[in-house]
Amino acid sequence: MVTSNEPGFYDDGNFGIRIENLLEIVEVDGDAAANGEEPANKKQKVESKKFLKFAKLTMIPIQKNLINIDIMTDAELDWLDAYHEEVFKKVSPLLEEGSPAMNWLVKSCEKIERRRK
Repeated sequence: MVTSNEPGFYDDGNFGIRIENLLEIVEVDGDAAANGEEPANKKQKVESKKFLKFAKLTMIPIQKNLINIDIMTDAELDWLDAYHEEVFKKVSPLLEEGSPAMNWLVKSCEKIERRRK
């Protein structure tokens, strides 16, 4: 099953911002879920408890100039950096080195520069 995750902010009558990602709902076994591991077979049936998780389908960088890093926690920034790293690893092999698309992907997936508070 596929669903969408659409966090957003809307200022009534002015503007709205939404980031939409498609997610696949996949089964994981109890031991793998407890260890944070993914089973070799996503559709693996488990005899005890069934656990579900979201697997990201959308592989596009999140526009960083829309982000106010001053209100984000280190954990949130770490998640965003890890997401961009995953996007780069999966998408970059599909692009030609030195192409405008590859240059855009490299820049868009750079780690977020953090300001010390």
